Amino acid sequence: MISDKLKKIVFSVRENDKVQFKIQLHADGLSQRQFFHNVIQSYIEKDEYLMKYIEHLKIKLESQSKANINKTRKNLADIRAVKDEFALGDDEVESIFDILEQEHPDL
Repeated sequence: MISDKLKKIVFSVRENDKVQFKIQLHADGLSQRQFFHNVIQSYIEKDEYLMKYIEHLKIKLESQSKANINKTRKNLADIRAVKDEFALGDDEVESIFDILEQEHPDL
C-alpha cells in the first residue's frame, strides 16, 4: 500500500520561465504548491478540462499516435457515461472496466 507520506517532485526550468511563472502565479493569487497540487490532482482524477489539454499536448509533442489518442478519448468518454448513468464512484468504475478488459482483452 502506498503511504500518504509527502514526497518532493523536482525539475529544472530556465530562469526566465521561473520568473514569468512566479509573476503569473502572483497575478492569479496562487502559490506554487497550490498550483502543482491542483494540477496533479486534476490529472490523477482525469478532469475533463485538463484531459483536453493533455490530448492537445500529446498531439503537439507527438508523444502518442492519433489512434492511441482516440482510444484514450473514447475510454474517458465511456468512463464518464458509465459514471453518469449509474452514479458510480471512481473505484467502482475502475473495477467494472477491469472486469471488461479481462473478459475482452481485444477491446
